[in-house]
Amino acid sequence: MACVVGYIRHYYRWNGDPGFTLEEQRKWIRDVAREHGYGREAGRLFLEEGLDGEATRWPKLHKAIRMAEDNVDREILVVIPTLDGVHFNRSFLRTLSEGCGSPIYVRSGWRRAIIIEAKDTNYESRSKSPGWLLTLEDEAASFAEMVSRVRQRATNLPSSIRGGLKKARERGVRLGCRRPGSHRFTKTEQSIGGQTTGRKRRQAATEPYKLWVHKIWSWRKSGESIRGIVMRLNQEGALSEEGRKIGPTQVYRILKRASIS
Repeated sequence: MACVVGYIRHYYRWNGDPGFTLEEQRKWIRDVAREHGYGREAGRLFLEEGLDGEATRWPKLHKAIRMAEDNVDREILVVIPTLDGVHFNRSFLRTLSEGCGSPIYVRSGWRRAIIIEAKDTNYESRSKSPGWLLTLEDEAASFAEMVSRVRQRATNLPSSIRGGLKKARERGVRLGCRRPGSHRFTKTEQSIGGQTTGRKRRQAATEPYKLWVHKIWSWRKSGESIRGIVMRLNQEGALSEEGRKIGPTQVYRILKRASIS
């Protein structure tokens, strides 16, 4: 049976703005699947990467690539709907490039669509959506070249910045963001500001679970294991913000944030 595996991510952009929603990413995956000949009868599976994807080395991305590699001879297509937020992330691109040669479609606005004939295959209409189809040698080579350029950019960037700052100083340009007469924060003020910011972030992360935090903390104090707490939460019908069951990792983080606050 034909199957489409969609890889979707929770993420923020470099400026702190939220990235594309999961529903937007799912829509693009459905569009790509339809353009590649996967109709409604094809199976659908979505692998959802959390905000800690990079810190945990992209486990869902690795799983998607393994599924593509293990099913090369079957009618499976793994779709990466966007590179937004990871355009210059070397660990993400390096991991994704491991899938070259596998049935993986990487959708991106970085390149314009080109028309390539591929009649009587699932990829006949792929030119309607810009991206790379990594089973095709030329597409995989093009994607690998893009990854290579990103790596080169990351390597050259520090020296380019230092060179630019040096030339600016030689021209007499005043560097830094301080304005004459502006307040300069002391180390104590910086420390207080960092602690306040950290506390607000922990509170925001815990907010979706506020109905359960007290119970989780009480169960833990009474000697309950994290696995036992998860079972109790499931019995009481506790759900995460995404409507899923609360797992061990989430319980651990809730307890850790509570102990720091």
